[in-house]
Formats: sequence, structure tokens, C-alpha cells
Amino acid sequence: MKKVLFVDDDPSLISGLKRMLRPLRKEWEMHFVPGGQEALDLLAESRFDVIVSDMRMPGMNGAELLARVRELYPHMIRIILSGYSDQDLLLKAVRPAHQFLSKPCDADTLKNTVLRVSKIQDILNSNEVKQVIAQVDSLPSLPYLYQEIMRKLEEDDTAVKDVGMIIQKDIGMSAQ
Repeated sequence: MKKVLFVDDDPSLISGLKRMLRPLRKEWEMHFVPGGQEALDLLAESRFDVIVSDMRMPGMNGAELLARVRELYPHMIRIILSGYSDQDLLLKAVRPAHQFLSKPCDADTLKNTVLRVSKIQDILNSNEVKQVIAQVDSLPSLPYLYQEIMRKLEEDDTAVKDVGMIIQKDIGMSAQ
């Protein structure tokens, strides 16, 4: 059974999530908290498989929460569920998240996202994959463009335009 933590400061949204996800009670153990600090407190007490967080919350926003979760609990699947449209803030949130979902989001989309990301995580953690990786003599270096984008995303004042300027440098990436 998957243990899933939902974080959102909107009581009506939490209520709607509980109602919408009720059919998954036999598959998921679900917990709901109203903010980032409450989530971190609960995570310190119990192990979870997945965290689904809103972006915009008072105190600690979703990007800050997921960054802390990534540091403290790297095994956890991290998903942003947000109706927020500020591209610059979303850019910051995507880095610590495995997946981004827009509100409103139906139960099937949420369930399928968690299942898909969980399956990928299970494959990557399998003994077979670990054995193959252990046999690799050397890994290729990351492309320069990727490194440059990641460096830019680490900066606090990065705007979508800045990342776009980097991508423009590569004809192959900008064509996609």
C-alpha cells in the first residue's frame, strides 16, 4: 500500500481531494496537512512514499517544501499540484519535483501519475538495474547546455526568459 501525503492550505480543496480519492483508500494510505511545516513534522514521524503539494501556501511554499523533502527524504516521489500560473515561480518548483500537475486534476490523472512515477522508481531501484550500472566503466559527461540550464535554475532570481535564452543557443533544442 502506497503512503501518500497531501499538502494544501485550502480546506475546501483538501475536502475535495478526500472525496475524490475515497475510492483509492484500499490502495493508498492518505494523510492531509495544511502547510509545509506540518508536512515536515509528519514526515519526521513516519515514512511516506509520495508527497503531493500545492505551490502557493503561506509560510513555506511548495517549491521550498519539496526542496527540503528532496534533501531529507530523497526516496520520496515529489509532485506539485497547483493552479498557480507564475512561470518564474513554477520554474523554481519543477526542480525539486518529479512531476507537475495542474489544478483542477481528476482522480484518474493523479492516480496514474503516482503509479507511473512509482513504477519508474521501482525499476530504477531494482537489483537488475543496479547490477547493470555497477558494470559500467565510465559515464558520459552531461551536455554543456544541460549543465548551463541547471546552473541557471539553481539561482534565486532566474526567470523563464533566462532559460529560454540558453535554449535558444542550441538549434536542436529550440526546434523541439
